[in-house]
Amino acid sequence: WWQLEFEKILKEKGEVETYKDLLDGKRIPEEKEAIELSKKYGVPLHPKYTFFWNYITLDDLDYLLSYEGFSVNENIIDFDLKDGARIKKIIEDLCLAHKVSNDKVIIESYVFSLILSGKQAYGETILERVSSLLGVKVKDIIPTTVGCRMGRPEKAKERKMSPPVHVLYPIGMNGGSTRSIV
Repeated sequence: WWQLEFEKILKEKGEVETYKDLLDGKRIPEEKEAIELSKKYGVPLHPKYTFFWNYITLDDLDYLLSYEGFSVNENIIDFDLKDGARIKKIIEDLCLAHKVSNDKVIIESYVFSLILSGKQAYGETILERVSSLLGVKVKDIIPTTVGCRMGRPEKAKERKMSPPVHVLYPIGMNGGSTRSIV
């Protein structure tokens, strides 16, 4: 969807050839370039740099922004986990790539460092607040999910009907409760 929206805007401005490699899918913009493209052309942030924002609550975002046990050094963010077990869960819910070492969570992300540098988030939804922090529109990369439960058919027990049926695939109620076709 991002390429389609970006291509539509570039066609309107007559700049398709400038970003042909992005439109053909030959390369993905770097983090800083993705932010610049979003600001310049008004397209949403590239999906690669959009996290699963709808998987956390507004309280989680407020906690993340008000948490003081982290430091930012360029694109690297160090979270101290001594008092922040909730931070680790929020990071995991966002599906944010991170490393854990010596009670610290280390994240390398320019976009996330921009979000943490923002102090006040405006908006009623999580995506509106993140968009206000970044200064670019952020879309949900997973608007719907489909879940299912997988069983283990080799461990399933035989299901017996009472009374037992006399055909392999009974259709309808013909033949009474035994579904006998004789």
